[in-house]
Amino acid sequence: MPKSTPDDERTRGRGGRFFGLLTPETARYVIVGVLTTAVSFAVFSLLRYVFDVASRPSQIISIAAAILFAYGANKIYVFKSRAASAGALAAEFIKFLGGRLAALVVEYFGFIFLLYMLGERLELLAKGAMQVVVLVMNYVISRFFVFKRQYKR
Repeated sequence: MPKSTPDDERTRGRGGRFFGLLTPETARYVIVGVLTTAVSFAVFSLLRYVFDVASRPSQIISIAAAILFAYGANKIYVFKSRAASAGALAAEFIKFLGGRLAALVVEYFGFIFLLYMLGERLELLAKGAMQVVVLVMNYVISRFFVFKRQYKR
């Protein structure tokens, strides 16, 4: 019999809803992801349509604002991380930023590619599509690299 994993322990007795993918943690992550997306869209729209900043700089600034919001929300609400020292907190934040930097590169170039394919008039559709890709990518990075917990075996 294979060893149980932390996810098996959390979903046992719940009927394995959605193949065990819907746990309280993933539900919280989706909620924070939606809020992070709202922050990104709000900043992008404010810069683009109120201050008439070009789409590419607006995209970079909106991603940076979303990253700062996401760190705090994921640390406190989703993964309930408790850094033991200032050094551990700094290491966690640096890993988070590294993961988000990788996501920023994927999101930015994916956005440019979709603008090329769809045209500038559909820039919000391009932005939305990349948000879905980045949401999944960021969960995997955060769960397994940044906010990983020590589980008893």
